[in-house]
Amino acid sequence: MRWLPYQWVSSIARYIVANKKGSFLNCSTNGLDLELGAIMILINRLRDLLELIRDKEVENGNLKPNKLNHNHQSALSSLDSLQIQYADLQRDHPEALEKIKSLTEQSIEAEDSFQNKIEAQKRVTELMEKQDKQWAKRMEQYKQEWNVRREELDQREKEMNKILDNERRRIAELEQKLDDRTPTLS
Repeated sequence: MRWLPYQWVSSIARYIVANKKGSFLNCSTNGLDLELGAIMILINRLRDLLELIRDKEVENGNLKPNKLNHNHQSALSSLDSLQIQYADLQRDHPEALEKIKSLTEQSIEAEDSFQNKIEAQKRVTELMEKQDKQWAKRMEQYKQEWNVRREELDQREKEMNKILDNERRRIAELEQKLDDRTPTLS
């Protein structure tokens, strides 16, 4: 089936009406006014194009009057639907902007809160690492002090053992002298 230009324009209009989420209705904060204006311009251009195509088709004799009226009415109703949707978009535009603004603020607050939590966790981690380093340093210091003290005690024990050995020898000598002198005294 060969599509006539009139049917092509009519199908585009129906597509735009049927697809509210199409690229013509992009709801970004910066471009919503531009998109709404572009839709209105598109509606007016489609209306003008429909009139022009209808006139040319009638001149060329490609369309019969009853089919022409049906297609023309269909396209006009599609354009009317577009205008109604455009009016709805204009009505909903401030509310959508407020909602986008609110969501943006919530997103910023959530991001700030998340960032604060990350920074707090980072500080806690740094403090824990600092405490671990201090603990390791103190343990090393205690270990060194313990080793020094142990060496001192070992040295003192050796000295005491030497003194004890000397005393034992002296006692043994004294006992020997006592044993040697006891028979002479009796």
